[in-house]
Amino acid sequence: LTTMLGYEGEKIGCCGIVLHPLWEKAAYPVTAFTLAPYEVLKEAIAEVGKCPQLPDVEDLIAKDLVDGDSCM
Repeated sequence: LTTMLGYEGEKIGCCGIVLHPLWEKAAYPVTAFTLAPYEVLKEAIAEVGKCPQLPDVEDLIAKDLVDGDSCM
């Protein structure tokens, strides 16, 4: 996404994250594949949508939960 769409990126340990142009760290591009029945998937998405909570990356780094040899 950084190359194709020109999004900014941020290095976190050995990994990197893509920053959305408007929402920065509050959005994450993802593709999901599942064999779950449609109704189960629909319920799971509704449950996650009730109270999304993003990790505080800086807090994880400060607690040494992220380092150069591992990814979150």
